[in-house]
Amino acid sequence: MKLSLGGAWGRLGLGLALAAVARADMLASEEPFLIDDGGNRIEAVLKGYAGNNHMEDMSQFTMVADASGEHLVYGETDEVTGRVIPTDCRPGNCNPGVLGIATRQTPSLAAHLEDCGDFCIEQEKPPVLNQKILEYKMSKQQGGNGRGSLRRNLATGMTLKNLVVLLRFKDHKARKLPSKDDYEKLFNSEEPVAKTAPSGSIRNLFKQNSFDELTLDSVVHGWIDLNITESEAAFPSQGIGSKALARAMIKALEDLEAGGLVDFSEFDVFNLNTQAFGEGQGDKSIDAVTFIHSGYGAEWGGTDCKGAYFDNRIWSHKYAIYPILRHEDKKQFISKEDIVVNTYHISPGLWGTCNEEIGRIGVIAHETGHFLGITDLYDTNGGGTGIGSYCLMANSWGFDGSQYYPPVMSAWTKIELGYVEPTEITTDQINQGATFSIGDSSRHAEAFKITYGFPSGEYLLIENRLAVEGYLDYKIPGDAGLAIWHIDMNAASHSEEGYPGQPSWPENGDHYKIALLQADGDYHLEKGQGRGGSGDLFNSQGAYEINPNGVMYADGTTAQYPNTDTYSGGNVAHTMIRIFDISDSQEQMSFSVGLHEGGVPTASPTKAPTMNPTYDSNSSQQGLSTTMASGNGRNGNTFSITAKTDVMINGLVLHIGSEDFLEVKLYLVQGGHYDTSSSANKVESEWELYSTTNNVKGMGLGTATNFNIENPIQINQGETMGFYVVLNERVLKYTSENDANKRNKVTYASDDIEFIQGFGMSATFSEKQYNGRVFNGGIKYTVSPTIIDTASPTKLPTEFPTASPTKF
Repeated sequence: MKLSLGGAWGRLGLGLALAAVARADMLASEEPFLIDDGGNRIEAVLKGYAGNNHMEDMSQFTMVADASGEHLVYGETDEVTGRVIPTDCRPGNCNPGVLGIATRQTPSLAAHLEDCGDFCIEQEKPPVLNQKILEYKMSKQQGGNGRGSLRRNLATGMTLKNLVVLLRFKDHKARKLPSKDDYEKLFNSEEPVAKTAPSGSIRNLFKQNSFDELTLDSVVHGWIDLNITESEAAFPSQGIGSKALARAMIKALEDLEAGGLVDFSEFDVFNLNTQAFGEGQGDKSIDAVTFIHSGYGAEWGGTDCKGAYFDNRIWSHKYAIYPILRHEDKKQFISKEDIVVNTYHISPGLWGTCNEEIGRIGVIAHETGHFLGITDLYDTNGGGTGIGSYCLMANSWGFDGSQYYPPVMSAWTKIELGYVEPTEITTDQINQGATFSIGDSSRHAEAFKITYGFPSGEYLLIENRLAVEGYLDYKIPGDAGLAIWHIDMNAASHSEEGYPGQPSWPENGDHYKIALLQADGDYHLEKGQGRGGSGDLFNSQGAYEINPNGVMYADGTTAQYPNTDTYSGGNVAHTMIRIFDISDSQEQMSFSVGLHEGGVPTASPTKAPTMNPTYDSNSSQQGLSTTMASGNGRNGNTFSITAKTDVMINGLVLHIGSEDFLEVKLYLVQGGHYDTSSSANKVESEWELYSTTNNVKGMGLGTATNFNIENPIQINQGETMGFYVVLNERVLKYTSENDANKRNKVTYASDDIEFIQGFGMSATFSEKQYNGRVFNGGIKYTVSPTIIDTASPTKLPTEFPTASPTKF
């Protein structure tokens, strides 16, 4: 069998997506599955979402099809094209780590956008509800009459009709499928339905999230037979941008209208231009439409029991018909009442990959949420998982992965939709250390907002999350408790994760726009390590207080992060807010808010994160950070340091895409690494092997690896020293410099040193050199008025300080 791997990934090398992408997708299940590759059974997991997904083995190495398309091999990012290309290393036959292949290989952003095309770049017309909301918000930001009323008119106190169309592929006519009545229950049942919707139907989900303000009335029509097969509908990329699927959806709507089964004017009763609602008040665009297909979702990966590989199935997604068919005569569906159906979302009619069980509410609810104007809150860049299972718009699988219990909407989402009006805690209440009571978010429309000490657009939100039987949060792990959100509406996106261990964090300005302050201080969501766990929420049995110093725990330990500091734009300051006396987790929780009266220490707390840089301000230790953007990597990287004053280089921060123990060699050359006559690195004979260090523990992708230089390197004022750092595996990360005018030039500088970017290297002094590669990490040094005896070097700190954005 010919493998066609990873949707568009296997053929095109899809990678990171723009934050402004005008589409919404279902996350992969991340449930392991087995692939039979010529008798070699490989356990794999799917990562990503529609248009941006790939397979990994259980050690996180990316797998792609080989050149013949017959077998799986490990992939690595090509330096020239930016695409993930096959290696000669087949799973089970070789060890990719030993060969220097890095984990989680993804294409460059440029390669991804070039290959992904319209789905990722085209700003197609969003769903009418979403489009008008965005226009309204923009007009108000430019001086209108405030926000809120439109969203409330849109999503509260109304019944919204949703057209549900069941699509059966030509090759599924003999397949046993759930009946129209089964889908009626899935969408509209007033009571929980065992094995179909034990937490309630789609209707109940939106009534629960809106506290009975929104009724979604779904009108389900029976199976419509299509004249295309599932694989034809999936081509070219798991249904994304499929002309065959777009035409089939139009044909199905035409059949419904021709049979007199649908009056489309009944599905256009809300007008966002006039804010009117009611019969005859629409704006000629359907309010909500859902397509259900007769296959299994591609988001499960693997091969289903009918023999369809996931590349030949439909990945659940929201998109629009017009961008797909804009060059054809029939670009979208227009009813005889002139109602337009353009934007759609599509989900599988069957659960999993091998049964006759009906699809579940999670993915349908998530995509329907987009029709109400709410964006995805997962991390579209793939570095982390956004806010994980703490919001329907971040992970519709739920904590248990069943989609029976998708998360409730987060407090921020409910506020945006007008379902919750937060109570802002006043300055007087904060000065008094007032105590508050808050009901659980499943049954009480309550949230508290703290703006004291924060700049405009940045604030804390507090809600009570509790596992309540019969409600969506029933599967929330651990003791549950207060979810404390750090909101920064000034942030660029929901995809710029930030956490302790990143150089210069939090001054680098990287953080999610909507961030959960995880009580355990582990930042698992930002690091992509799961979608939420038992230590994330605050309660008296675990984390019972958060203040400028960090978090206090019932076992007597503390953590420096998270805390109540402001960090918008990388401008970190103490708000002095203290949230304390947090009660047990229960329906009505209590907590107090006041001002922290003690000092704010700079020393590491008892439970400081492993890689958080800390600093004694009396030390002479300095540092210059570069970047941790990664994007590329090989065995080695050259660069140069020019001293503005006499300095001792006593360590480096490396970005190593592995957690293995490695050998690190350091070469030096006087005058810098660059040979202007050859426009390349200086030749091998000019370099001196300065040190070889074994058993250096890599900290993994996105995390700083501190590397101390046992004998510090003296660079006198005005001198330049070339550095070449090389590992025994191909896991040293660096970032490409696309501006040729900046290559081998000063890229970063402090008061004491200048950093000059250099070359990436495939192996020790190999002929393969990649110009314009920016070393990831940083330089540790001391300002040295006198020569230090290198026979007995000064004891060096193990971590960088965090004194300023440019100096660690």
